[in-house]
Amino acid sequence: MDTWLPLREESSLEMPTFRVRESAREFKRQWESHALDPRLSDLFAQLTYVEQPLARDNAFTEETRDVLESWDDAPPFIIDESDGRIDSAKTALEYGYEGTSHKNCKGIFKGIANACLIAHRNRTEGDREYVLTAVASNCSSRTDCETNSEVRPHIATCRY
Repeated sequence: MDTWLPLREESSLEMPTFRVRESAREFKRQWESHALDPRLSDLFAQLTYVEQPLARDNAFTEETRDVLESWDDAPPFIIDESDGRIDSAKTALEYGYEGTSHKNCKGIFKGIANACLIAHRNRTEGDREYVLTAVASNCSSRTDCETNSEVRPHIATCRY
């Protein structure tokens, strides 16, 4: 699976291929390698966050926590596939992620709880900015999204 890198505004830049990595250290190595490429400087300048850069089983390991907490110039990370439990967003914030994504399939009440958590953290912790993203999709199936540009999902970033 490729990791999608949302941009602040539309861009005609070619996207490098980032693959979901088994290890936070490997992802950091790959990220830093791409960040040194001058052809990608505009892309990196427009980056708002990186969604689920690690395989689900590796999102909450001690290695991941160590890498994210010690990586001074890390891009902002959010979880998506790893948001499978009611306390996943809280765990993600404790591991160094900046937030999570909301999809109705994860549960509306869970989404409300996550929005409250993010809003609370943003009010009480001034040293970091937390984020909750949302995907609004009118697609009845993945095929519809891939073949009909009018119903492709739209990404929203909510800052409280």
